[in-house]
Amino acid sequence: MLEQDLTLLSSACLQYVVQWVLEKGDPADRSLVIAKVFGQLLPLAQQKFASNVVEKCIVYGGEDERARLLDEVLAPTPDGTSVIKAMLVHPYANYVMQSASLSLSLLSLRRRRRHERD
Repeated sequence: MLEQDLTLLSSACLQYVVQWVLEKGDPADRSLVIAKVFGQLLPLAQQKFASNVVEKCIVYGGEDERARLLDEVLAPTPDGTSVIKAMLVHPYANYVMQSASLSLSLLSLRRRRRHERD
């Protein structure tokens, strides 16, 4: 279903289904959803309903997936503008940035604890 169309992420009702897949679904299905977001993070984060899905991708994605999504946030666009700046000032995308910030903090804390145990 998701392979067909990214508009599922933008649907007022269907975005809840996609969020459920991200939170409680099979890891392979979760990865499929996250793969659809790669390369589309900024435009999806700027949409009312799709921004909720992008937030869940950052929160529930695997470590590598989250790192890749966060790299997309930090990379400049082809025209040289800042993705992170565009997201911080946007009414929906700024919530995605808040989730990304929290996710980065938790990821950093986990890595630090892992190194302390080793």
